[in-house]
Amino acid sequence: MPMRPLLVVSLILGLTPPSGAQSGDPALLLDQLRETTATSRDQAVRSLARLGNRVVPRLAQAFASSDSRVREGVAMTLGVIGPRLVRRGVELLMRGLGDRSIDVRWASAEALGKVGARLAVGRLARALHDPEVEVRKEVARSLGRLQKHAAPAIGALLRALRDASSEVRWEAAEALGAVGAPAIQPLVTTLSGPQETTRHLAAWALCQMGPRAAPAVAPLAHALQDSGREVRQTAARALGEVGSRAAAAVSGLAQMLGDSSWQARETAARALGKIGPRAAPAVSALSRSLMDVQSEVVAAAAWALGRVGPRAATFATALERALHHENHDVRRQAAEALGRLQVSSAVPSLIAALDERNWEVREAVATALGNIGAVLQLVRSLGTTNPLVREGVAEALSLVSPPPLAPLRLALQQPRWEVRQGAVWALGRMGSRARAALPDLLERFKDPRAEVRTELPWAVEQVAPEAPEVVLALARALTDTSPRVRVAACRTLADVGLEAAPAIPALQRALKDSSKRVRREAELALAQIRTEVSERPE
Repeated sequence: MPMRPLLVVSLILGLTPPSGAQSGDPALLLDQLRETTATSRDQAVRSLARLGNRVVPRLAQAFASSDSRVREGVAMTLGVIGPRLVRRGVELLMRGLGDRSIDVRWASAEALGKVGARLAVGRLARALHDPEVEVRKEVARSLGRLQKHAAPAIGALLRALRDASSEVRWEAAEALGAVGAPAIQPLVTTLSGPQETTRHLAAWALCQMGPRAAPAVAPLAHALQDSGREVRQTAARALGEVGSRAAAAVSGLAQMLGDSSWQARETAARALGKIGPRAAPAVSALSRSLMDVQSEVVAAAAWALGRVGPRAATFATALERALHHENHDVRRQAAEALGRLQVSSAVPSLIAALDERNWEVREAVATALGNIGAVLQLVRSLGTTNPLVREGVAEALSLVSPPPLAPLRLALQQPRWEVRQGAVWALGRMGSRARAALPDLLERFKDPRAEVRTELPWAVEQVAPEAPEVVLALARALTDTSPRVRVAACRTLADVGLEAAPAIPALQRALKDSSKRVRREAELALAQIRTEVSERPE
């Protein structure tokens, strides 16, 4: 082959020849597909694909190459071109499914899925008999990408559920689920077949359809009594994915809460929760599951009770007991359920449960109390000497809607400092929703207890960070008798940034504070404010 002029000139001048990716020359790019370096070949593929369908004739010629790396690269390029690929390119990929190289067959199968080649469904279906597992897997995956357009391949995919490779079987099940409605009846037939493995995979395929599998509710409910644990469990999961339209299966799922397999019991409970209020007839069975020996089942039952509606509130006592369960997930789910059901009688138990070391449980309890909205009980509980409980109550009050500003403003006047501090926390967590209480918070800078005053800089900045009166109050707090208050004021002024510029003189005076910590924080605040001032647009 004669040497190309560009290459000759490069060699004469001692220059490095440009790569195909740099030049955009299809011939150079196709040569680059021969390279053994994956990075270089990938660059060539992407560059060729950018040329679009006009490069397909050159790719067709290259597809006849004796080098399998070139043929593989051509298939990959056609896939990257994507759904806009012309018919000739699709036909090349269909031919590639019969290539002697496994890499070319695999790349062709993947590319056909990427381009959404409907006309290749029949050829892909035949490729499910490829001798190589990796190719069969990719073929099934590509059929799944075609979704409902892969309906003509349903028979082949059902046969693939019996493939020798478990990976191929699962890909085939996923593909059947993606096909959707056309596959429901064939899957229902398979669901009652003789092989447990294929029954399990059929249930899984239906599970992937979600609410679209509603026509299969009756056979799925029947499968809850299957001899195979995985079949029962997957059928229950599929019914849960169907949602409220699976109400006819509630009785079967309730019975399954007594299954010998704890995984099946857990799945049944979660399925009932996903069915929602239409699963109300199962609340008694779910409440009994709160006594299950397996914590996963108890947590699932509590979760479900919170989602089946008001009838579950009659079993609130059982949920309250679950707040003391040894498993933290059970405690969290019980708290969430009580909150969703708005069980006001559970408020004392929930407040007591705020004395919890696990932050997820504590957050769930606070959220539940906020949902219930027992404001007066919560405000009274701010007087506890337990800081964990007090902080949790403040969090709960901040979540109440509409914001309980009136009782919290009164709480700021209470004689017990713990109540006042808790009210400050709650108002700060409300942010701008507590704007009307800003004057009350500013007045608390005169509070006799440093424990209360220390929390005020953070709280007022959360409520109204740009208010001039907030900056003024923070500047005054730099002379507070407590070093902790002065440190908090410095840090908050730094957070306020540009708007805190009027406080610069007070911060400069704080550089001479008797406390080394205050001096350091004042220095940092000044640096932050000055930086923001200097960066302000003119």
